[in-house]
Amino acid sequence: GRIECALFGKHINNTDWSLQNPQLAQFAMAGCRLMAFSAALVLAAWIFSWDGRNRGPPHVSHDGALYFSHDKLQIMHSKEEIVAIVKRAHGHKTRIRVLGSGHSWSPLATTDGIYISLYNYHGLISHDLSKKQVTVRGGTTLVEINSLLSDLGLALSNLPSVSGQTIAGAIVTGTHGTGIKFGNLASFVTSFELVTGTGEVVRASLEHNTDIFYAGLISVGLFGVITEVTLQCEDAFNLREVLEPLSIEQCLKEMHTTVKRSEHVKYWIEYHSDTCAVFSVNRTTEKPRDNPMRLYWDFRLCLFEFVLWILSMFPPVTPVTMSALVGSGTVFPGHVRVDRSSRVFNIPHRVSGHPEAEIAIDAKDCVEGVKMLLQLIKDEGIPVNHITEVRFVKSDNIWLSADYQRDSCHITQLLYTPREEVKKKYFRAFHDKMEHFNGRPHWAKEFDVTISQMTRLYPKLEDFLDMRRKLDPAGIFVNEFLNQQLQLNY
Repeated sequence: GRIECALFGKHINNTDWSLQNPQLAQFAMAGCRLMAFSAALVLAAWIFSWDGRNRGPPHVSHDGALYFSHDKLQIMHSKEEIVAIVKRAHGHKTRIRVLGSGHSWSPLATTDGIYISLYNYHGLISHDLSKKQVTVRGGTTLVEINSLLSDLGLALSNLPSVSGQTIAGAIVTGTHGTGIKFGNLASFVTSFELVTGTGEVVRASLEHNTDIFYAGLISVGLFGVITEVTLQCEDAFNLREVLEPLSIEQCLKEMHTTVKRSEHVKYWIEYHSDTCAVFSVNRTTEKPRDNPMRLYWDFRLCLFEFVLWILSMFPPVTPVTMSALVGSGTVFPGHVRVDRSSRVFNIPHRVSGHPEAEIAIDAKDCVEGVKMLLQLIKDEGIPVNHITEVRFVKSDNIWLSADYQRDSCHITQLLYTPREEVKKKYFRAFHDKMEHFNGRPHWAKEFDVTISQMTRLYPKLEDFLDMRRKLDPAGIFVNEFLNQQLQLNY
């Protein structure tokens, strides 16, 4: 008859207090059950969360939308094995794709041929502390690289929010973090080694095979298998993160100033609550402090994910629920913390089950682009049940980069388990609106762009396709999705 509930900090005894307050007692019991259920969710998330640990090739993409048949999977252990299987595929005209960590929303890795995985082809090859450079195998995950660099007293200058991707997969898809003075992950590469579609091993760098270098960094897997990558790093550093919840209006009013003032800035915008969580991150000499436990972050985010799952089944209650949940500060409470760079760049837990569409526009158009997206949500009555994320990336000279020769604002819309017709309608409208700003889609997110649009958005596309034909004349690395998007005619 007695329940001990930490939520209320008291005993609930059915012989006295609960008899005097039966309705409140039932509420307390429900609260305790919710706590127990949430704790189970947290424990499951802590054990199974996708934090970059090398568990093996994925069977499905992380949102469950794409399936990768392991019946057609070959796991590579050496460069010699990679060369041999590529030559065999070339000789038999067999399609082949490299299967990374399954983090892409677009079907880049899918194939009707065979998959190869670099799951067992990972780790450090060499390092040069005088140049602050490391060379790793293509299957090395970012979380593994962060650990290796920490042991060497080094760090990457910028990182994406998720660390489970392989370095090869993250590079060829244009994966990025945020910071208007920092490029995407591929911009930190000084050289890479590639097994082409004929089985030839080619090395490209800033000084050698420069056309292959700038074309092959973001190649969406069409040039071959990246087996080695040399990364430019810097001395290890700490970051000070300030999270400040603001109104959307104030956030947009101060956006240009904030982006220039801080080294790394990102925004999480929740439409219904009129809330914009501003993350301002800068280098600091302070020691790590005020860092919540991993389990604490998992607890909050698992609860958030549970609410999103409920809302996906009851769209009409989404606005009022999200407004109450986010507007109360439960999801995005303000904080200041200091920690090692990789721990601040990476979010501690990945909320799964959501598709994403991401468009990069000129950074100077960031405010107008966000306003246009929010107006679209209002005009179309889209039942948005997740955040809009806004990040910034420095320009580069990589041929198929979304940041090619312009500083960019990357606007990402997330939807949690939406109905297919809602997702298609909204993402299509999102792409159409961003076309006004010559928006370039993220290769690993959901998109559908015509070849004429591609040619206009990527000035070096024809040169890229010419290079692809030279490196993979038989088209063994082409899959159906890229064949249609780029009109490769295979």
